[in-house]
Amino acid sequence: MKYQEYPPHPLLADAVCCFWTSERDLRELQGSIDVLPDTYIEIIFNSGADQIDDGQSTINMPDCYVVGLLDKPFRLLGQSLLKTVAVRFYAWGFYPLVGIDLQREQIIQPLGGEWQVLALEIHDALECDGEQAAINILQEHLLKQAYALQGRTNGVQNLSQVLYQQQGRAKINVVATDEFISQRQLERRFKALIGITPKALSRKLRFQQVRDELSQHPQTDLSTLAQDFGYADQAHLNREFKTFSNRTPGQFAAEMHNIREELRFGVAFTEAK
Repeated sequence: MKYQEYPPHPLLADAVCCFWTSERDLRELQGSIDVLPDTYIEIIFNSGADQIDDGQSTINMPDCYVVGLLDKPFRLLGQSLLKTVAVRFYAWGFYPLVGIDLQREQIIQPLGGEWQVLALEIHDALECDGEQAAINILQEHLLKQAYALQGRTNGVQNLSQVLYQQQGRAKINVVATDEFISQRQLERRFKALIGITPKALSRKLRFQQVRDELSQHPQTDLSTLAQDFGYADQAHLNREFKTFSNRTPGQFAAEMHNIREELRFGVAFTEAK
């Protein structure tokens, strides 16, 4: 598996977390990859996956699509090399730059028109000139829109940034006061632009923090995690984690531990040879 992140142009840095590319052989992964929820919105260009399985049905995989703020995981299915070029937006940064209303009932949202043309350009660049060339084309497309938005901020962006900085534990009424609008007005604007409420984004932020911690340190004590990330108790953490991942934090930690053991065994086996 290959995965690499690329920092955005300074003009995009307030809206874009990063660009990224990856190559994964689905045949080595039993023909599937699970995608867990997080607090980012991504536009993805890929080739190699055939379908998406959301647990209830399967749909054909488009060449270019948006993955919004998911409530549950989904699975990529295929039997070949999956190549991906993508841009990862902060929740507040997607709509101003892209101007597409996200449909909450859809796991992914296919993109057409100019995005389909862009997908062909990115695919050709990836095959002929490499990953950096493909990223450059995608970034230049977004920069054209960013130049028209310089200097503009709003309460939704400010609230989102505070939620990220404080790991989902910011007080909405304080941000609303700073923006000279009511908390209810700010919440309505937030949901209209981002597609979910500030409270829902806060829940996803905490889940993401716990997921990342367990990915790096699967042996971490779960009761300590619950306390560190503001859950009422470990049972609360278990319920929230299972809501977003279809597995308990203990089950996820065991998966991460097994993956690390397999990688360590593989390295040791290679060195022994």
